[in-house]
Amino acid sequence: MSLNTLLLTALILLFILLLLLLYLYKINRKKKVVATTSKQKNINPLDLKLPLLPHTLNSLSNNSIREVAKEVYDVYKILDYKNDEEEYKRDSWHSWQVGFLVAMYKRELELFIPDCKEVFHKEVLTQSPESLRIATKKIIKKYQDKVNIEKTKEVLSKQLIWNAEEVATLMYFLSKYENSSKDKS
Repeated sequence: MSLNTLLLTALILLFILLLLLLYLYKINRKKKVVATTSKQKNINPLDLKLPLLPHTLNSLSNNSIREVAKEVYDVYKILDYKNDEEEYKRDSWHSWQVGFLVAMYKRELELFIPDCKEVFHKEVLTQSPESLRIATKKIIKKYQDKVNIEKTKEVLSKQLIWNAEEVATLMYFLSKYENSSKDKS
């Protein structure tokens, strides 16, 4: 074999090798694009990490959290939101109160409410389980986005950003789903 033939054969093999590498690169790249696209399609904005809570709330026992949440429920019941539509939609609940309900959600604690039908609006009571989960997750997301957990009880008690509908939804969820861990990410 001559040197020219050997050189030509080496160049042809090199060219074939480059084409093969380019082909494999394109195939691998397409797999990554498809995998990334699939992951992006499966992202649910309501899949949440458990919310962080103010240190004071975090340090309380489960029993203390339950007691205060029960007090929040008692206040809700006394204010009779079921029969006052205007007040039901007004932001009159503060982040400190809601924090106790969020703590119950985070710790998977049940809120015993014996008389849901007498206290809550029909729109809360008639939600499908999936609608109730979605509404609850939106409230948890709002808590994550709007509540600065570094603030004190006094500051959070002045942050009136919650309406009675949100409070009712959280309480109803906590009364219906004792173990809500599968609803959290």
